[in-house]
Amino acid sequence: MFGRMPSVKRALLSSCIFVFLCSPVAAQQKVGVLASYTGDWGAYGQAYRRGIELADVGSKATFIYEDDGFLPARSVSAFRKLVEVDKISGVLVGDTVTAQAIAPIALKHKIPLLAWASGVKFADNPYALRLWTSNAKDFSFMAGEIKRRGYKKLALFTSTHTYTTEWARALTDEFPDSIWEDFSTNPDSFQASILKAKAGGFDAIGVCLAAGLNGRFARQLRSLRVDIPLIGCNFIEASADIESAAGAFEGVWFTAPRLSPEFIRSYTDRHGRSDHVVSAAVFHDAALLVTGTTDKPFAIVGLHEVNEEGDRHLDFDYQVLRFKGSQIEVEPH
Repeated sequence: MFGRMPSVKRALLSSCIFVFLCSPVAAQQKVGVLASYTGDWGAYGQAYRRGIELADVGSKATFIYEDDGFLPARSVSAFRKLVEVDKISGVLVGDTVTAQAIAPIALKHKIPLLAWASGVKFADNPYALRLWTSNAKDFSFMAGEIKRRGYKKLALFTSTHTYTTEWARALTDEFPDSIWEDFSTNPDSFQASILKAKAGGFDAIGVCLAAGLNGRFARQLRSLRVDIPLIGCNFIEASADIESAAGAFEGVWFTAPRLSPEFIRSYTDRHGRSDHVVSAAVFHDAALLVTGTTDKPFAIVGLHEVNEEGDRHLDFDYQVLRFKGSQIEVEPH
């Protein structure tokens, strides 16, 4: 069985904000799903959709997928269409910035909003629920894993992005002998940076780069025969990175919510690959939540709702995932 989440159900019932949990379903619900389904970021939207389909809520809901390209202006336009034309009763949003853009409109229409958001807060919006815990907990767990492995000096490489910046800053604060290089543009070669890390005697290299670049970095690291351990942020679960790594991710690890091994197995068996498994798990559980489906197992183990000064979000424990070839698996203890 996947993990169950009775505490979240009780919390939502107590507030009766998520109307699906507060009254019997009289008719099939319509739930909007805003994400990017095409282009550079389309693999994320497709993973969300795969997770929702695995949730298999049957006749409880129809999910209406709108491609916003993760662009706020398109998100607002698509959301207005979902509200005014499709008459949705809830919405799932796959990006922090786009969720911020539609949150005031969702509040005005009293539309339950479940959003992938970490750093941002939706304080005093009783209709909003963030699907992610705080970045601080994420980074703290990773720092603990790094210490457990005896690493003290890290070479960190990131692309300019709010999440990657916070990730690198948190780790350099925790490990002051580390270095951090940020790329505002996408380089064709990381050779100079890799050789600098090799010469600097670093214990491990950490990457949190834009889609596809983590895999390219790993491939170049291996081709230069640099045997420094490689770790990553959860961006490396992306299809583009796994494909560009071409097998160079073997043994690379990252931290993520504690996923049920059964969910990972079901996801991999159905799709033949495990890329974006974390993204799929988040939206699998969001689909169960928004439809009030409490008789099915959840993908993320130990989920519970937290309300901190009006900001409602899900919390969970973390675990280490690693690559075996091009497949993601739970790291054995």
